[in-house]
Amino acid sequence: MDALYATSLKWMTLSRNILNTQLITVVQRVQMMQRLTAKEKYELMKKVAPIYEEVLPNYQYATVLGITPQSLSRIKNKGGH
Repeated sequence: MDALYATSLKWMTLSRNILNTQLITVVQRVQMMQRLTAKEKYELMKKVAPIYEEVLPNYQYATVLGITPQSLSRIKNKGGH
């Protein structure tokens, strides 16, 4: 990458623009996950990546969701599953 940057300002500008776009996406996702309730996080993850629930133990799945394993169990027992 450094060699490309040294050859042209266009490569550096392109790389910076890509990095900025990716950073904005990550920040938006983090903010979204902070605003959602535990149930909303669970439902969203079931839609976008249902395989996680199938392959991960509950304690790891809860960690991915950013909730406690107890919250995940309550959500599943109330009909979220």
